Amino acid sequence: MQGGRLFELLYILLARGGATVSELAARLEVSERTVRRDIDALSAAGVPVYAARGRGGGVRLLDDFVLSKSLLSAREQDEILCALQTLRATGAGGDDALLTHLSALFRRKTVDWIDVDFTGWGAPGARRALFDLLRDAILAHRAVSFCYHGQNGCRSDRTVEPVKLCFKGVSWYLQAWCRTRQAFRTFKLSRIEQAYLLDTPCADHGAPPPLDSAQDDLPLTRLCIRFAPEAAFRVYDEFDHTQIERCPDGSLLVRADWPADAWGTGYLLSYGGSAEVLHPPAMRRQVERAAQKIAALYANADAPCPHSNDILGTTTDKEDKIMQYEIVTLPAKKVVGLRARIVEDPPKCTEIIGALWADFMCGGGCEKLNYEHGTPCYGLYAAYAPDGSYDAIVGCPAANCPADFVEVEIPAGKYAKFSLHGDIHQAPAAAWDEIQSIPLPRAYTVDFEEYLTCDDDMQGDIDIYIALTE
Repeated sequence: MQGGRLFELLYILLARGGATVSELAARLEVSERTVRRDIDALSAAGVPVYAARGRGGGVRLLDDFVLSKSLLSAREQDEILCALQTLRATGAGGDDALLTHLSALFRRKTVDWIDVDFTGWGAPGARRALFDLLRDAILAHRAVSFCYHGQNGCRSDRTVEPVKLCFKGVSWYLQAWCRTRQAFRTFKLSRIEQAYLLDTPCADHGAPPPLDSAQDDLPLTRLCIRFAPEAAFRVYDEFDHTQIERCPDGSLLVRADWPADAWGTGYLLSYGGSAEVLHPPAMRRQVERAAQKIAALYANADAPCPHSNDILGTTTDKEDKIMQYEIVTLPAKKVVGLRARIVEDPPKCTEIIGALWADFMCGGGCEKLNYEHGTPCYGLYAAYAPDGSYDAIVGCPAANCPADFVEVEIPAGKYAKFSLHGDIHQAPAAAWDEIQSIPLPRAYTVDFEEYLTCDDDMQGDIDIYIALTE
C-alpha cells in the first residue's frame, strides 16, 4: 500500500512541479504527518525531494530529476509512449491515465500521432462494436457465437474460441478455434453478423497458424490483366507495385496469382470495362460467362423489373424520375438548321419548337440539307439571355447552309449526357423538366438533343447534352 502511495506522490510532484503538504494530503487522502513520512522515505531512497519555505514553496523535486533516465534512453521512452498511443487508438488501451502518468514520469510531451477507425467509409458503428466485443472475448478467454457468410456463399452458425485479431491488406480478420470444425479457422470481420459473448471459457489450443496459411488451399491462377488508365488508383491500392507495369498508352499490365473461383471472377468484374483478362484463355472465358449472366439480367432494362414491387414496394413518382447522367468530353460539331427565338413561357414555347420540327421534317427542310432519314438529327438551344430567352435550332450536319437556315457550332468541351428511350415528342420534354432541377455547373453555351433512332410507333433513343463549365 505504501509503495503505491509513494509512486502516486512521486507522480504528482513530477506532473505539477511541486505541491504543499496539505495539498498532497488531500490528494492522497492521508494525514499531513503521513505525507511527511513518505517524503522522508523517498529521500532515503535517493529521490532528490526537498521542502521550500515561503511564497511559492512546498514539496519539490530537483529540476533535472527524471526517474527513468537511469533505466531507459530517450528513444526507448518515446517508443513506450508511441506503443501506448497505438493501443489506445485500437481501443485496447483503456483510458488515458497510464499514458498521462508515464508522459509526466518521463517528462516528455506526447504527440497525438495515430488514430484507428475500424469502420469503412459510410459504414455504421456496429463494425467497431464487433471489434470491441471480440477484443474483450480474447482478453477474458470467453467463447463467441455468430453467423458467418462464407466465401462459398453459404451462411452458417459458428461457435468459436477467439485467439487473435489480425489486420491484413485492407481488412480485419479473427483467428479462432472453431468448435464446429474442430480446427483453427480465419474469419473476416465484415462477414460476421449477430455476434455475442458466451459464458463458456476457452481451452488452450496453442497458437494459430500464420494468417497466410489460410489461403494456401485456394486455387490460384497466374493472370495477366490490362487495366485502363482511369482504374490506376484502384490498381495501386490493390496490387503490389512489383506486379504492375505501366504501358506507353497509360494502361497498366498486372501479372499476379489470382483466385480462380467465383469470388476472383466477381472481383475482376467490379472493375467494369476498365479491366481485361489477357491470359489465360480459360479465365477469359470464365469472366465472359459471368458477364453474360449479368447482361442477361438487364437484357430488357427499360421494362419494369418483375420483382421490384415485391422487394421494394411501389415506387413513388419522385423515385421514378431520378435521372442518371455521365460526364463526357465532345469535339466541336457544326449543325445547320431552322431557328426561332424563344421568348414565351410554356406551353407556348413548346408549340414554337414543335412547329420548327414540323418545318424541318415535313416542310422541305430535310430535302434542302440532303438529310438522310435514319441518321441523327439535332435540337439545339443557344444564345441564352438574362431575360430567359434563347434560340431554338432544329437541323442536322450539312455541307451547305441555304437561305433562311443558320449554321451553329456546338463547342468542344465537357457535357452532362442524359440517355433516354421513349416517345420522341414526350420523353425529351419530361426529361427537361427534371434536368432543370439538377444542380449542374452549366455553361449556357449550346445545349442539344441528339435523336438517334425512331421506329414506326415514334419510339426512339435520344441523348440530351448539357454544356458544363470546365
